[in-house]
Amino acid sequence: MPLVNPGSGTDGITARRHYNGTTPLRYLKIILFFIFLPVPLFLLEAIFLVTGSGLSITDGNGVGQVSALLVVIAMVAVFSRFVAKERPFGFLYFYLRNWRPALRGFAIFGGVTLFLSVSAYAILWLFGKATISQEAIAAFNYKVFEDTVVTLLTALVVALTEEIVFRTFLMRYLRWNTTALVTVGAVLFSSFIFVISHRLDEPLYWFSGNNWQLFVGLFLLAVLLSVTYLSTASFLCNVGIHFGLLFTEVVRFRTHIIELNNDNWWFGSSYDVRMAPILWLLFICATAVIFLSRRTLRANFAIEKEVVTHGLLERTF
Repeated sequence: MPLVNPGSGTDGITARRHYNGTTPLRYLKIILFFIFLPVPLFLLEAIFLVTGSGLSITDGNGVGQVSALLVVIAMVAVFSRFVAKERPFGFLYFYLRNWRPALRGFAIFGGVTLFLSVSAYAILWLFGKATISQEAIAAFNYKVFEDTVVTLLTALVVALTEEIVFRTFLMRYLRWNTTALVTVGAVLFSSFIFVISHRLDEPLYWFSGNNWQLFVGLFLLAVLLSVTYLSTASFLCNVGIHFGLLFTEVVRFRTHIIELNNDNWWFGSSYDVRMAPILWLLFICATAVIFLSRRTLRANFAIEKEVVTHGLLERTF
């Protein structure tokens, strides 16, 4: 039986009308999913507490955080199978089948992001906005190296998991056709959920102090990652950007070799650069460049199409 293309033909028109009618339900189902998502996470935390394992889902890295991510992946799989009527993670088959171009996209986008991040810190150092700690260099040892490597591996798992959950699952589920209105709605709503999911334990967190700056930074980052996915048709390109950003931050926090001087409003917080207005501008510029280059990017990196219907996935190679 041929796949239905919602964008063309009589069958496409029928499918488009049908799925337009279910739009509010899709958003409602997603909202309910994220409302109930904390329940299994709280159960996992209770298991850690009762067993005296010393683990916690709030751990910044390690077994506790990875366990929480696995629970989230399992919940996504259940939703995909019984609500979206999809084979959970069936799309990964196409990445395995085309693993060379998929990994090339990850390497190129990750490498470019890492290069730009390192260059940004170098520029800050040249202008006296960042310093290199000689004490941290002298204290660097195998233990620090080991902790950094473990945290980097955890960061890779985090980047991979978040891109699967928020882009290949959430955004694609809400984008049932390629019209501008549907696409913009899917990008904005999935980006909003991406932000608030970072503090499910404290919903009012965003209304205190300068936390709104972190909200803006995370939201713009999510939009950048969504546009990257739509423009390249390969979620591993998103993972490359996500991991490239996390890489420099992990190295900075684990080694303490680079210290930032927070004396300008445009630089935000020295603790979290995502609060910096200058970084918001860079996210916006990167989003625009990727969007304008979408035809070239898709021609070089495409693994799949992003449109999801109930039980039918469009694919391109």
